[in-house]
Amino acid sequence: MDNLLYVFTSFIQRNLSKSFDVVIYGGTAGGYSAAIQIVRMGKTVALLEPTNHIGGNVVEGLGGTDIDNHQEFQNSLAVGGIALEFYRRVAKAYGREAAFEKMLKNKEKNTSLWRLESSVAERIIKEWLSEYKIELFYKTRLNEAKRAVQKKDTQITQIRSEDGRIFRAKIFIDATIEGDLLAAAGVSAIVGREANSQYNETLNGIMAETTHAQFAVKVNPYRDPNNPESGLIPTIQDEPLSTPGTGDKRLQAYCFRVCLTQKADNQIRFYKPVSFDRNEYEIYLRYLNYYKERKERAAKYLLFW
Repeated sequence: MDNLLYVFTSFIQRNLSKSFDVVIYGGTAGGYSAAIQIVRMGKTVALLEPTNHIGGNVVEGLGGTDIDNHQEFQNSLAVGGIALEFYRRVAKAYGREAAFEKMLKNKEKNTSLWRLESSVAERIIKEWLSEYKIELFYKTRLNEAKRAVQKKDTQITQIRSEDGRIFRAKIFIDATIEGDLLAAAGVSAIVGREANSQYNETLNGIMAETTHAQFAVKVNPYRDPNNPESGLIPTIQDEPLSTPGTGDKRLQAYCFRVCLTQKADNQIRFYKPVSFDRNEYEIYLRYLNYYKERKERAAKYLLFW
């Protein structure tokens, strides 16, 4: 009976395991771009996506990319390779190919020609991947057990998903946003910012003063604006500033991008989360009020003169 069980188990493992030249974990822009390039080089590739959607940030709300949306510089000139191929497909999907090519040829700055909808982006990516022999696995999340990632010396040899499938490859690529595979493989990482001195740079460490994209008006930080003893409003930190240029262990601030539409038949009603606390956003409410008051005072001043 033990031998029969061993044979049966081995049979299951063989059916659940697959081998490729390259396995990519994460269907982000970096993930699907790498998959396309790998098959173009004549290699076999598996693209593992933990969720139901392929495309990462490209299809999760980042329709207004940071291409040519800054007044002080133009960065579209740096878009090339597979990224430019993607945007050409976007232009084709919207019937604006001629305008897009004209913009590229004349090195024009036109933010609107780089914009896209999430659903359109996902459709484009799916169609693009289907043109190649890429094995795409949705809902394939890396198992968090200790032996889920196996290595020979420092090289990953196989990984196991939550549902028990095993993927073997000569090369593994971590294309997740958070570096999930790297962490599971024991790769060292840094949390926070490095000091300027570590890599002989000037903008890595803590800055004494930041002038870019800051609040246009000063915001009172106290819960009771007239009483410093009342404590600080949420998100305000009362601590000494570290030495400029040094590193720290802080995490970068982040935000959620929400897709909105004016089409009533495509709208979902906003709802108030159970844990929502309006006081957590006091800093932004005050900023809006102070900014509005300053603009009103400026208008009255101009009217007076």
